[in-house]
Amino acid sequence: MLSATTADAPPCDQVWVEGKLLPADYTGCESDGARILSERSRCHDRSGREFVSYPDGGLYAHEGGPIKHGELPTDFSGTLPSIDLCGH
Repeated sequence: MLSATTADAPPCDQVWVEGKLLPADYTGCESDGARILSERSRCHDRSGREFVSYPDGGLYAHEGGPIKHGELPTDFSGTLPSIDLCGH
């Protein structure tokens, strides 16, 4: 998702790096002069942090957690004990 305002947005290639921690207050980043907003999952971990993804990078993380490569989680059906809530 794009937004016209890029002020104070960090560069996406510096934020979205596999293994780094996604900032707990992440709201988006800047790429090629455009602000890229986060895509959010319906799933939360047990502490209530939402999962977010970088749309073009195949990367996701929960707020404040490590960035991983793969699809943004949407339904865990009890497969991971760290996931507490997935809305439908």
